[in-house]
Amino acid sequence: MKKILFPTDFSKAANHAFLYALHLADRFNAEIITLHVYPFALTTLGEYYTTVLENYDIQDLNEFENYKSHVPKWHRIAEEHHYGHVPISHVLESGDTVETILEVAQSNQVDCIVMGTNGAHGITEIFFGSVTEKVMNRAHCMVMAVPSSNRHGHISRILFLTEFEEQHKTALRQLIGFAKTVEAHIDVLQVKLAFGHADEEKLLAWKAEFHSGNITFSVLNNAGTEKAIMDYMKLHHISMVAMTVKHKGLLERLFLQSMASKMAFHSEIPVLALKYENPDL
Repeated sequence: MKKILFPTDFSKAANHAFLYALHLADRFNAEIITLHVYPFALTTLGEYYTTVLENYDIQDLNEFENYKSHVPKWHRIAEEHHYGHVPISHVLESGDTVETILEVAQSNQVDCIVMGTNGAHGITEIFFGSVTEKVMNRAHCMVMAVPSSNRHGHISRILFLTEFEEQHKTALRQLIGFAKTVEAHIDVLQVKLAFGHADEEKLLAWKAEFHSGNITFSVLNNAGTEKAIMDYMKLHHISMVAMTVKHKGLLERLFLQSMASKMAFHSEIPVLALKYENPDL
């Protein structure tokens, strides 16, 4: 991991997520690119425009230099948390928020996008509620969604949710490298209603293939998937949930939410969405 993209709407949720971006950059010896996206027609979004003007004395958001004059706050946060050595650059763009985030991530060959989530009403929800979900589903790199209630920025135990699909092995290998760098343990977990002989063989095969490393495997027989996951997280003091996000067709994206999206809004800990590789799609 060499580049981390940090989209920000200047909210408290974004500030908390910034600590995770700093922590990852420190561990991976990576740089951070902060990004603020403002809409084309600011006059149609009076409340948002007023909010920006109140927080930042910006008369023309197209002037990147003026935006940079307010950037020192990020460097102060880094210094206060002993991350002053982390390289940080800044980008200001106009356009559709989701599309711009994805374009900047791709053009800069970003390895991870770190975003804040907030369930509050108003500007933050509009720009960093559904935005996070859409970015998680469409990005071609890892995406970390950090709830606004989380402030510590450190990762010690990661829960990897899987159905033990062959395609999940690539994501797990990626996660193992990630966890090794941040010095975290990985709990690989499957939750299903019934667990048979074939499931047992598959579990043993995964254990044999991924026997090295700080990792454990578990299967829970439970019909209430989300509750079972939450109970497991509390019992084992999980500090991050990781899962693949399946790249769906257009209709599926319009009518269905991935599990990663749901977890991002209901969990009090960060969610790390990993790209789902499926040769059949």
